[in-house]
Amino acid sequence: VDQYESDMNNGSIRLCIIFAHSGKGVRVFRHIAERLSGFPFPTMVFKGDGHSFSASNTIKGVGWDLFKSVQVDAGGKAPPIKVSILGTTKQALKTPLLKDG
Repeated sequence: VDQYESDMNNGSIRLCIIFAHSGKGVRVFRHIAERLSGFPFPTMVFKGDGHSFSASNTIKGVGWDLFKSVQVDAGGKAPPIKVSILGTTKQALKTPLLKDG
């Protein structure tokens, strides 16, 4: 995180995506919140900590306004998740960070 701090402050980073094994490491997520919650871009964590799909604004009570946690389905049993990076057009900026379908 420290090595990219100047990019985070000047607006050249629009989204931070984190891939995690599970949400059990609350200490790690508190550290993420401390380091990233003050920046003007969203942070999204994909994690595999359960047996069903869910999305929320917290992990173990840790979160902030520009944070989303996405729990993926049980490994190879579920279809893949599609992630689209839309860019910086006016239309892209109006698109919700997380949507079904």
